[in-house]
Amino acid sequence: MKKTVLVTGATGFLGSHLVKALLADGYRVAILKRSFSKTWRIDDVMDQVISFDLDICNLHQVFDGLDNVFAVIHTATCYGKNNEGLLEVLKANTFLPLQILDLATNFNVDIFINTDTYFKKGDIPYQGLPDYSISKKHFDDWGKYYAQYCKIFEDRSPSSNPKLATKRHLRRIKFSKIKNLEGNEKLQQKKSGSA
Repeated sequence: MKKTVLVTGATGFLGSHLVKALLADGYRVAILKRSFSKTWRIDDVMDQVISFDLDICNLHQVFDGLDNVFAVIHTATCYGKNNEGLLEVLKANTFLPLQILDLATNFNVDIFINTDTYFKKGDIPYQGLPDYSISKKHFDDWGKYYAQYCKIFEDRSPSSNPKLATKRHLRRIKFSKIKNLEGNEKLQQKKSGSA
């Protein structure tokens, strides 16, 4: 059975490239989006993914409805550039990923990859997008707490900035982490005699 990877923000620049790369690498891909999301970046693969609309179903149903979820890759974000208020920014960048991380932990998902912000530098919020950078920092702090329960990776590389991202660069970062963990998992099974 193929391993399932759940991708948030799949209709955005970063998420759309990850979805296509995951499919090309043979993973079963599920995506979280809003019912009104513009899917033009992934229209060519929509028939190959399992799609959940966040504004229609609850997150527990998503994890309940999926078998063999191996990893969650969280790329969804809200910058607040379209006049979203502070609560909308917090919901998208702190509360939503925290809910997903909590469910992933409860459903024994092996890996949670958070694509962190290019703008978060130390404890000083980026002045151009302070609500955004502070909300991402809040989730980062929660991620450190949850790291004791599951494997959490953050990408603070240039690929977090869509202008600098390339498909090849994304594959190198994300898939090397997934493949290394899969390899370590198989090695541990061999050592324990359960393979």
